Amino acid sequence: MSLRNNWKTISEYDGRAEFENFPICYAKGKHQSNNSSNENLATIAEYIRQDKPRQVLECGTFEGRTTEYLATLMGRHVPGKYKLLVTIDVEGCIKDITEDSVTYQDDIDYEDVLAIRSHRLALLQRNPTVRVIYESGLTQHLLLKLLKQIEFNFIYEDACHLPNILIKDWEAISQYARPGCVVCFDDMANNPFKDWLYENAAKEWDIYYSDIERGQLWVERKLFA
Repeated sequence: MSLRNNWKTISEYDGRAEFENFPICYAKGKHQSNNSSNENLATIAEYIRQDKPRQVLECGTFEGRTTEYLATLMGRHVPGKYKLLVTIDVEGCIKDITEDSVTYQDDIDYEDVLAIRSHRLALLQRNPTVRVIYESGLTQHLLLKLLKQIEFNFIYEDACHLPNILIKDWEAISQYARPGCVVCFDDMANNPFKDWLYENAAKEWDIYYSDIERGQLWVERKLFA
């Protein structure tokens, strides 16, 4: 699949039916009006429905909610027996950061979110149709190792949104990603990384931006750069 040929249908897809009865989002950014509209997930649903990636890497799961969503989509739309979903996130070392930037619903706190995530991931790891692997740690420590070992078709970046961290992650991705690999960066509205990527990656990657929800930046490695 080519983002160049299919970007319009991906960016305009109304995928609400894909996440009917989907678990609620317990965490919400203090400066964000809504963290659970699922609009950003609709584009991912349409991409997976069209491209059918067999090996997916998710950077940043927090509640385990998007991991559950990705596994559901892969089981629903990707044919064949072999499907792999690897998700990266950290444990208690970001507690202080999230306390400054995140609020929680229904008397839930940070420790509760980690317990919810552990429960969701444990259930997903019993999934007979999609192999789910959880890697605990920072993306800058794990990305190179994983990208050397596995040829991912799709990478979903929704971990740390600091531009300097994203640039380091991008350096690892761009070093090992094969032609045709698609990467989606979430929460990119007003993020300087977006402009940096346009300036530094456009020669080898097709780049598309959507202002859906809090902004998504999609890139695909060109077959011929």
